[in-house]
Amino acid sequence: MRPGRKRTSQRARKDAFVKAMGEFPYTITAAADAAGIGRTTIYEWRDEDPEFAKAMDEAYERGTDCLEREAHRRAEQGTVTRRHFDKDGNLVGEDIAHSDRLLELALKARRPSRYREQVAVEHSGSIAQPTAAALEEARSAGEDPELEAALEKVASLDAARARRAAKG
Repeated sequence: MRPGRKRTSQRARKDAFVKAMGEFPYTITAAADAAGIGRTTIYEWRDEDPEFAKAMDEAYERGTDCLEREAHRRAEQGTVTRRHFDKDGNLVGEDIAHSDRLLELALKARRPSRYREQVAVEHSGSIAQPTAAALEEARSAGEDPELEAALEKVASLDAARARRAAKG
């Protein structure tokens, strides 16, 4: 042990890490630093101690809840971007910016059926692919089905470009 360093129990060090992880939306590295523990040690403890791993996961969720609360606060109440003072130094007003992006994300999370991105995927044509045996048979006959398919696709794209150019 280094001179001047207090010896703390492993349990106390684990508790300090879990507390840091849950009170602030820290990364594992930042929470480990705040608790004075090496990041590698945290991962070793997590792998060896299921109770610690569970506490770590719960603390991570609490930290995520903190982030969520702050995102909602910024979206709803805004953030002071500038303060205005009179000639005597008294605060007379503030500019507050609200985050439309955070509000959008909150709406998508709460009502995804209404606010999520509406994407429709359509496909036409065949997606059938030759089997490995069919490819091997064609190759042994001196053919290259994959190259032929690629050339057909290029020709199809070229024809589509030509049609588009003709429409002007």
